[in-house]
Amino acid sequence: MSLKTTIKKAAEVAGSQTALAELIGATPQHISSFKSGARICGLKTRIKIAEIAGVDRVRTIFEYFVDSLDEKDAYEHAAKESLQAMLNAFPPETDEAPENKKPLRVKPSEASWRKRRDSNP
Repeated sequence: MSLKTTIKKAAEVAGSQTALAELIGATPQHISSFKSGARICGLKTRIKIAEIAGVDRVRTIFEYFVDSLDEKDAYEHAAKESLQAMLNAFPPETDEAPENKKPLRVKPSEASWRKRRDSNP
């Protein structure tokens, strides 16, 4: 699933892109930039978005690496094709059954690890 689709799904779960941004500790502008491709979404942030959307984390990690490889470099291009072939061999429909996998519901106050760390003496 593309990052754009994952963000849309996570925003639906969160209620809006602004609520999603609050949940993951980012600004709404960052979410828009991730969605448009103007800004690179780091792996940890991408995993947070995927968890909220109910998307498989392992698939998200593979998709991150596929997106980060440079097609101009012959070795990276070959690696990108191989990883994409693996993803295509196991489409999202083959992941865990949706009824067993629910989107992550996070309270805004629990979204940031910084907030959790600061609140625990």
